[in-house]
Amino acid sequence: MGEKDIYKTGFRTHSGHYEFKVMPFGLTNAPATFQSLINHKSIGHTRKERLFAKLSKCSFGQQKVEYLGHVITREGVSTDPTKIEAMTNWPVPKSVKALRGFLGLTGYYRRFVRSYGVISKPMTELLKKLKKPFRNLRRP
Repeated sequence: MGEKDIYKTGFRTHSGHYEFKVMPFGLTNAPATFQSLINHKSIGHTRKERLFAKLSKCSFGQQKVEYLGHVITREGVSTDPTKIEAMTNWPVPKSVKALRGFLGLTGYYRRFVRSYGVISKPMTELLKKLKKPFRNLRRP
């Protein structure tokens, strides 16, 4: 991370003020910035950027990679079966907060569900109307 940008990462806690000296991946542009660095620098020329790889966390030549809730293979990108199971086993929401959590989880996979907006619309409408816990919400 550039010396001139360190102050931008400052945050305050009950135990003091802190700043990151390396790029934290919680920043909005951090993954894109890192990927850009990797794309524009060859492995043999990265010493000045001080990039390090922890080999115990690396794997090479994989046929399948699980990444951010997706499974990437030669055939393409698909959903992670464990996440689909979590959605299937999600308890019936009993409050607006629980419904919002469910819609957040399912919305992550909207590109894999034909007509997701149409399917989720009745639940989304509940978020607008209700402020208190609700009853009688049934799964289709």
